[in-house]
Amino acid sequence: MSMRGLIVSAVCALPIGIAGCAHHHYHEDYRERVVVAEPPPPDRVEVYGVAPSPHHYWVNGHWVRRDRGWDWRPGYWDRRPARGGGEYVQGHWVRGGRGYEYIDGHWRY
Repeated sequence: MSMRGLIVSAVCALPIGIAGCAHHHYHEDYRERVVVAEPPPPDRVEVYGVAPSPHHYWVNGHWVRRDRGWDWRPGYWDRRPARGGGEYVQGHWVRGGRGYEYIDGHWRY
């Protein structure tokens, strides 16, 4: 992980009483495959307003499995990749033969 990613992650983890950070940085090359037996709770409805700029897109919040329970990871605005074009496919849970698996959000070109 880059130094910037570490700093952003550390700042976001601080218990300072805010709902979340303005920018999240996730790397495509680090994906943990998560398969669970039970489905996640229904998604929460999030109000996200207008994008900060035309270069931003909304990433929906989603449920994350933690120990024996579920935690909600709130949605956030992120910057579009410099590559341009394409369509952002939101992350989502799918049911498979072994249980429910989370498929990360990604760009489809």
